[in-house]
Formats: sequence, C-alpha cells, structure tokens
Amino acid sequence: FDGAPIARDDLLTMIVAAAGAGELVAADLGAIAEDCVRQYVFVEDVTGLEPGLYEADPREGGLRLVDAGSHAELLASSYFLHNYDGQRSSTTLVLAADVLGLSRDLGVRGYRIVNAAVGAVCQVMSLEAARLGMGLGTALGFDAARHTTGIGLEDTPQKPVLMMLLGHDIECSGAWNGRLDLLKELS
Repeated sequence: FDGAPIARDDLLTMIVAAAGAGELVAADLGAIAEDCVRQYVFVEDVTGLEPGLYEADPREGGLRLVDAGSHAELLASSYFLHNYDGQRSSTTLVLAADVLGLSRDLGVRGYRIVNAAVGAVCQVMSLEAARLGMGLGTALGFDAARHTTGIGLEDTPQKPVLMMLLGHDIECSGAWNGRLDLLKELS
C-alpha cells in the first residue's frame, strides 16, 4: 500500500455491496442467521472519517463509531505475515461471524453457510476494491483473540474470522514478469 487516504464514499460503497452478498447467502435461514457476518472497520486514513473503530451498518449505509482514535498499534501487532504492510493501509476490515452458534444450531450446514457468507463478503469487497482502483489484501494469519478483545466481542457470539487490509496499491504491486507464451515454448 502507498499510505494515501481512501475516500469515505468508496469505503461505504464496498461495505454495502459486500453486506448484500452475505445476506443473500443466509437469506433462507431467517432470524437464526440475522447479521450472519458483521463488518468492523479500523479507520486510519479515510477522507471524511476520523480514525477509530467502526461497526458497519449496511442497512443504513453507514458506520457507527465504537472506539475513537488510531488502532495502529493493535493492527501492527496482530498480523503474523509480512506480505502486507498494515501500517500503510488506509483501513483494516475484520469480518466476524457466529461460527459456533450456527454450527451448533444447524450442524455442518451452519458451518458451511457461515463460511460461504464470509467468502461472499470477501469476494464482493475484492471486486469492488478493484473496480474502485484500490488494493485489498485478505489475511487469515492474524491474532483473532487480540481482535476479539480490541473490538469488544468477548461477550458476543461473533468472533473474528477474516482480516482485510484496504488501501491504494504501490505502483509495482501486482507486477508480473512472465511471458504468456511460456507454455507454448515448453511444449
């Protein structure tokens, strides 16, 4: 990421589109899957938003402030890998879901539905980020327990299952030094 801010409207566009995908996956379950996937947004550098932790409210198309101020230290210490520089991302999104509850209530079907809903939200966010000219990195290698505490989910059934870093790509990001005709040459 290049560290430049992203626009508030772009972030909200992604959140609303992604929430719609998650709701489609869980639509036939009714109240048992209400808010199947919740989106938490750590804003560090978004034009028109103060730094802080927000919970997405996709039905209203907005964000609800949970905890004001930068959370850069928490974010920097909770990502295990080195393929993304979270300190240069504009926003970090954490998807939380009630994996255990839906699995208990619906068995393996509940587990699959939660995973499908989280996957749908992630895919739509990736597509929207690309459409808006931003980069989105998805991470499974993060400290979910630290995020549970950092977000304040200790007494809720929802727990963090996926972390996504959002920002503008650096110029060489995604560069590919390959030749399309390589397979032809090898055959």
